[in-house]
Amino acid sequence: MIRLDSSTLNAVPFGPRLGVALALAVLAGCGIERMSLPSVETTGLGGISDTTYLMLNSWIDLGSTTADPSDVFINDDGHVYVAESGTGRITVWNQALLDLNQPGPGEPLGEPGLEGWVLPGVKGVCIGPEQTLFACNGDSNLWAVNLLANRETVYGAFTRFRLTHNQTQEVSEVDAEEFAALIETGAVNRYQVVATDSLVGSVLDSLLAPHVFYEGSTSHHYDAVAKGRAGKREVFVVNNNSSGGSEIMRVRFRPEALVMLADDFSYFTYLYRPYVDADDAGSTREEVIGQGTGQATILDGLSLDLDDQQRLYYTQPMPADGGFRALRLAWSQATSGKDEWSEDPSLEFSDLYDPLQLNHATDITWSRDRIFVVDKGARHVQVFNHSGKFERPLGASRVYIDTTLTVDGAAVDTVLKSWRYDQLLDPTGVAVFGNRNDRDSDSEETVFVTDQGGRVAGPSGDSLTVNDRILLFTLSLSQDDLPAQ
Repeated sequence: MIRLDSSTLNAVPFGPRLGVALALAVLAGCGIERMSLPSVETTGLGGISDTTYLMLNSWIDLGSTTADPSDVFINDDGHVYVAESGTGRITVWNQALLDLNQPGPGEPLGEPGLEGWVLPGVKGVCIGPEQTLFACNGDSNLWAVNLLANRETVYGAFTRFRLTHNQTQEVSEVDAEEFAALIETGAVNRYQVVATDSLVGSVLDSLLAPHVFYEGSTSHHYDAVAKGRAGKREVFVVNNNSSGGSEIMRVRFRPEALVMLADDFSYFTYLYRPYVDADDAGSTREEVIGQGTGQATILDGLSLDLDDQQRLYYTQPMPADGGFRALRLAWSQATSGKDEWSEDPSLEFSDLYDPLQLNHATDITWSRDRIFVVDKGARHVQVFNHSGKFERPLGASRVYIDTTLTVDGAAVDTVLKSWRYDQLLDPTGVAVFGNRNDRDSDSEETVFVTDQGGRVAGPSGDSLTVNDRILLFTLSLSQDDLPAQ
């Protein structure tokens, strides 16, 4: 039997200690499987496994050390939206559409609806229906801006319409939501349409510009935001309520006006307002979800994401356990017809929500095959499968450590596999492009990790300052399946 010297482990920081402990356990025949190792590796000191995530030569340079990226979101068109808590800006980049094998930084994109806008301390960003951007910064406001309407010439924004039936000549009036339903079902072709009430002047300008979409109680603190389910007009937020209890809330919305981007109704978008179901006596514009017991309780939530199977992911600190927890809630429908979210029973392994697995979990996202959790404290991204089992770190290279173990009282020189956490300085956010059913299920995933930069060793041993940035990683060296720019 091999006896392990605990001083070998205690000299290693938390993140690397996981890798060393695992390597020792495997060598000792302990059968620990919860942190599985890559099976095919190169040899020699500093060797990199062919199954680790490889850092690509493309990146996004945020241009300063004060951007302090807090969140990142990749839209279906491949544009990268970065919430910069330091500058208060939301910047837009096109790196996801570049050839990722070609070295170079990402290129900034112009986004008219965001130009000149500053949201101090912005924490979260996502894109919902009709290119509507939602953002939060920790206070009681949820912000919104319709990006599409700002990119185009607006011919008018209308709230009511007069319809004349083509056959019966019957005349009726509908609001923006009812007219939107006619467009989406194709029934609008049965009518002659005249737009009546419109939004003009400063009212329209205020709704086209970034504006407070929803204002909660003064005790609300919206610290994370995620887009709603496909086909649903909704957005999810983490509300860390100072009056007691944290929660995940859903805010539903409906069209307030149709914005015409052509001189007829062939090209349009929507301006939204929060929605209250008039037929439901208990309905409010915000609905608390996932407020259960045990692992489904939200405690000072830090991040939020929703996958294509209507499952919610979030991270939270666990002070009593000295770590952090990542969780997934599954959607179901109650007999009353209301939506419900509860702890996902398909998490077969406890790795994902084991507080000791995570040092400081600041963000979470998913791909078709994996779950990614930013571990800011351990300087890497923890990668799990969808059963909750730990697979490997991202942002670390495989190294081999010459060491001595005591075997039956005798010193034995050996080489142990471990991880060197040398690729990320201060990771904060994560997003995935490719290998997601809401985009292209056949493509390989490319993982974008926001990093707050800092001081690094230069090639001559001198100290260099690295700007805040986004680094790109992939399991595959080929990016031929990415769409053309």
